[in-house]
Amino acid sequence: MQTYTINMIAWSEYTTMSLPYGSPSHYKLSGTSIATPVVTGATALLLQKDASLTPDEVKARLMKTASKGFPAHSSAVDR
Repeated sequence: MQTYTINMIAWSEYTTMSLPYGSPSHYKLSGTSIATPVVTGATALLLQKDASLTPDEVKARLMKTASKGFPAHSSAVDR
């Protein structure tokens, strides 16, 4: 397995918690490989709420609410 250290993110950028509550191996990912599961999950939530949506309506709702930027500050904790 090849490791791409250039994509590694410092654990301190995610949390101030110490190990063993998380893993220091976080990676910055981009592209369709990571976008596909995110969009699929969002689509599933939309269809769960309104199963009558057409593919075009789902696409329109996703495009209307999408943004290319990231918040300046955010925090996420996975326990």
